[in-house]
Amino acid sequence: MIKDLLTSPVGDFSLSKTCQFTGVVISSGVIVWQAYQNTLTTEMFGIYLAVVVAGNSVNKLIAVKDKKDADPQ
Repeated sequence: MIKDLLTSPVGDFSLSKTCQFTGVVISSGVIVWQAYQNTLTTEMFGIYLAVVVAGNSVNKLIAVKDKKDADPQ
């Protein structure tokens, strides 16, 4: 399961997926720690959500564009 998060669809190691996964894990840890310490602000949580959603959306957009470019009709 973790392997799928870090590899490309053909099974090769993906540096971009690994970097994104690492970033999400670290930033999620920061958010959890701030919530535990009761120092989490609404702004920080909002920024976290925006970055995570935007990153995922941009990756999907790139994947769709790459798929269209690879399939000439």
